[in-house]
Amino acid sequence: MVKNLIKLLETHSNKIGLNKRQLFLQFVEMQYQFTILGSYQAKLRNAEQAFNEYFTAYLETVKAHPFKDVLGELMTELDMLDTGSKSKLCQNLTPNNLSDALSRMLNDTSKPTLADICCGTGVLILSNLKIRLESNSNDGIKIMLNDMDSLMCKICMIQIVWNNAIHIKGQFPLSYIIYNHNTITEYKHFSNGITEQSKVIGCSDPHLITDEVIKRGLFEKYQNLTFSNCA
Repeated sequence: MVKNLIKLLETHSNKIGLNKRQLFLQFVEMQYQFTILGSYQAKLRNAEQAFNEYFTAYLETVKAHPFKDVLGELMTELDMLDTGSKSKLCQNLTPNNLSDALSRMLNDTSKPTLADICCGTGVLILSNLKIRLESNSNDGIKIMLNDMDSLMCKICMIQIVWNNAIHIKGQFPLSYIIYNHNTITEYKHFSNGITEQSKVIGCSDPHLITDEVIKRGLFEKYQNLTFSNCA
């Protein structure tokens, strides 16, 4: 499923001067910013051509493999999960087949809300959305997610947004929010909604996102729109 993406990373990492893992991390950040803002920081444009090829290949993979954990599998193949014996994150991703089976067993597609407080790359949510779409449901869903790893949060958001755009295509309303907190020590910052200390990585309302790059990008877009309307 991800062989083509790995090949692109190998090809372009040599040209750009980054290893595969470093380039993958840069591509995730570029995808994250582009998905929300429609652009990304100038400092990331050293890999613009490579990113365009990679992003096109990613979208083609999502189209061919609906609701699969594409980026999670790519991370696994690149050996990027924090799984060591002394790991603080203990990252072990749920396989797609197991996630699909769990969603079918739970049969919770009629529920209006869904939560996963250790969401990882979002594989369980993707499976639920798949089952929901297959059931031809038109009922809306609100999703609340959290993970202590900001990279996982960004990947989860990317996968939800593009599967929604490519496969759901408005069949049912979908809204989501993705928090970035330690589930045990910072539970109060996401369990009952946004607080002053909440860190929001992704949201269907982007103005609630607390990531500084996104906040600055949204402000600049607003400023440009304001000046354009005044011209």
